[in-house]
Amino acid sequence: MKKLFPGSYAPSADDHNAMWAEGTFVFDTNMLLNFHRYSDETRREFLDVVSSPQIHPRIWIPYQVALEYHRNLDEVRHEQVHACERLKKSIEDWGKGIRAGDHRRRTDALLKLVNELLAEAEQQYQNPERGILVERIAELFEGKVGPEWDSKRLREVYKEGEERYAQRVPPGFKDASSKKGDERFGDVVVWLQIIDEAVSRKKPIIFVTDDAKEDWWLRIGGKTIGPLPTLRNEIHRKAGVLFHMYTGDRFLEQSRKVLRQSVRNETVEEVKQVRVEQEKHHRVGMRKILDGNRLVRALLDDLEATQAEALHGPVKMAWHNIPIYEHDSVNIAGPEYSSARHVVSEWVRDAIHQARRDSIEDQQRASPEQTTQRRDVRDEAEEDDDSAE
Repeated sequence: MKKLFPGSYAPSADDHNAMWAEGTFVFDTNMLLNFHRYSDETRREFLDVVSSPQIHPRIWIPYQVALEYHRNLDEVRHEQVHACERLKKSIEDWGKGIRAGDHRRRTDALLKLVNELLAEAEQQYQNPERGILVERIAELFEGKVGPEWDSKRLREVYKEGEERYAQRVPPGFKDASSKKGDERFGDVVVWLQIIDEAVSRKKPIIFVTDDAKEDWWLRIGGKTIGPLPTLRNEIHRKAGVLFHMYTGDRFLEQSRKVLRQSVRNETVEEVKQVRVEQEKHHRVGMRKILDGNRLVRALLDDLEATQAEALHGPVKMAWHNIPIYEHDSVNIAGPEYSSARHVVSEWVRDAIHQARRDSIEDQQRASPEQTTQRRDVRDEAEEDDDSAE
């Protein structure tokens, strides 16, 4: 029965060893883009693993991956700048509603800090080292890219994609509603190009991806088990090969364990953190990770938390949940972060209380007969001020 449904069975120890000994390592678009999000040391270690003699001769990417990588490269390299710009606009919009002079000064101080960060982000974006990274990735995958499909073949695949999505056949059906036009079929194209290569090579496939969607992964009870059995069965049926998937961090762990690659725990943890941030972005539409610079992300999170608190009551500030990595491009435990956090902390607290007082004043003007109730609310706000200090 196992021969009929190989995808329903986890790879044996022999299967696992065979995949790492002779399999083809296929990297998804998100992995190539994430190289531009890691800190310098993490990126260096990851690329050293991929370029090692044990792995590099067997790496390969579908043409669709290379295409998507170049389409999205500039946006990813520029996303820290975009995040600073969004933060600046949010602060400016929020500051328009603050009347008191002291609060205005704090808003101006915060804007000054953000402008400095924006200038730094622009400088990093134009850093020649970024161009060097682009060149290194290009050299790494030189001669490792699959063939381009002609328009006729693509039309056939798009039609097949429609049929697969209608029946919820993985992968890609999760993109049916979130993407437009032919972009909806990107994952299908990647998958079918992988199968074509597997048919040609007759070697196991190890697919490295940080795509977290459930049209790739089998999850039971909140735990990721492995690739969907449907995927394993399809590639085994069409190409007769084993198939397995790893996230970036799990790939590094396994390369360290199986191939004795030199990889620090901190590198694995950062690669995992970048993956988690990207999952969060796709899940709730939040901002993308800022190339390791969690300072800007913390400020943006806290600004949004401030707005939510003013409208709906207390919320937990973002910095309480931010992990600290000493190897980040900005050490958020250092003086720069502490200073920024202090500014934001005071500004957040005072802005909330000012909004409450403004609300009380508006109520006084609208309902002068409710004197007792207004006094109680005002006293409560003042007590909050005292307890916060």
